[in-house]
Amino acid sequence: MRINLFYKLFGAFFLSSVIIVGLWIFVVRYYVSDNFTRYVNKFELELQHEVMSELIKVYSKDRNWNSLRHNKTLWIDILSKTIARNPTITPHNPLYQLQPGHPGSSEMHEVEKEFAEKDFKQRKQLIKHRLSNQHPSNDNRPIKLAVFDKNKQAIVGNVKKPEQYILKPIKLNKKTIGWLGLRKRRQLSNPLDISFLKQQTQLIYTVGGGILSLSLVISFLLSRHILSPINSLTKGTRAIADRKFETRITVKTRDELADLANDFNTMAETLEKFEDQRKQWISDITHELGTPLSILQGEIEAVQDGIRQIESDTLESLHAEVLHLSKIVNDLRELSLAETGGLSFKKDSINPLNVITDTISIFEKRFSKRQLTLDVNLNIKETISTIGDRDRLQQVFSNIFENTLRYADSPGTISIRAGIEEQKVHIRIEDSGPGVPEGSLEHLFDRLYRVEQSRNRAIGGSGLGLAICKHIINAHDGEIKASNVPGNGLRIEITLPKT
Repeated sequence: MRINLFYKLFGAFFLSSVIIVGLWIFVVRYYVSDNFTRYVNKFELELQHEVMSELIKVYSKDRNWNSLRHNKTLWIDILSKTIARNPTITPHNPLYQLQPGHPGSSEMHEVEKEFAEKDFKQRKQLIKHRLSNQHPSNDNRPIKLAVFDKNKQAIVGNVKKPEQYILKPIKLNKKTIGWLGLRKRRQLSNPLDISFLKQQTQLIYTVGGGILSLSLVISFLLSRHILSPINSLTKGTRAIADRKFETRITVKTRDELADLANDFNTMAETLEKFEDQRKQWISDITHELGTPLSILQGEIEAVQDGIRQIESDTLESLHAEVLHLSKIVNDLRELSLAETGGLSFKKDSINPLNVITDTISIFEKRFSKRQLTLDVNLNIKETISTIGDRDRLQQVFSNIFENTLRYADSPGTISIRAGIEEQKVHIRIEDSGPGVPEGSLEHLFDRLYRVEQSRNRAIGGSGLGLAICKHIINAHDGEIKASNVPGNGLRIEITLPKT
């Protein structure tokens, strides 16, 4: 069964909140109950001032606990005196948990006073009965006090395990002479205590329910917030699949999803650029191949119609167009291999200055015929070498020289210089003009690009030579760039790593 990501995120967030709030309620409720019970126990023990005073008097007589040790009668008398001195016994007093009436209250009627006194005496007798038997009575409320010596050994009281008692030191002249113990409560029995704890528990449940309600809303909003850019990316991906490369995604967050959206926009922009280049590529190839094919078709049809005779001039013209067409196809193949990484290289340690010198010697006569004077200065004292393919580098220099022969004004000058800087070999080839408009310099190495104002298509060339040069130089970890020089000339600068 397919479950939407929204429900998965929402369920994960909300389930986490439920678990956290559930654990919080369990822990807080446990500690509130436990700590409150401890507080009640300590509070009750702190109320036993009268018992403490009587115990100190007993110890002071003989300076020991022998008179009290296992003497139930004395222990009963101490507790009885405590009740007599403080007849108003609160529900928290551990002597007994049944509150008697107050016989001295002026607000009570005589009958009520008599009943209260009688009831008080009966309850007092009940306490004595519990003390004498030291076991739970029929109402299941045993005496909870016990006395220990200074070594925490039991003196009097129903003591099984001293660890079950809360101890308060009995001090005489700032010296601990014994301990008064109150049996720890495991559960609260007083209605007021139980009511207070119940209120706290209800408050904890109310707060927990409020937190869960709030987490429900937050989980919903957070899930929708996280999925919003993902939904946008989904729609954008579908648009790209439909070849709508102009699609862009706007994400206002500053997180990984925003980075993903930016990467998506970069991808879409690159695809749009490639699509435009593809369309331009097809248009340029159609135009490049169409021109020589049209010329060939016209020449052949003229011969077929008898307008032109099959002579050497006609055959030479047809042959020139075929060569032009063949060169365009070969350049296209070379460029395709270069762009796909299929261009073969046989790299070795070579001197690039020797390569350009050999290339100059090949073009020297053609430069002279075009009245282009060579100004060559390649004198470098140290030995220069780089890792590269000699034939491919010669192809680069040949393409640049071919480009110069076609477009440089004659008479003119061609300056060729070399130098070393930062462990790199720099080779500069400059002509005396014409230059290239500044806006066209960055496109000069694009495939099939021509500056129509100064580089007339009729002169020849496929418009692919410099694009091939760029791919070859990049394969040598080098750089090639074009710039204008003073005097309206064009400079081609090649940089290769020196080994």
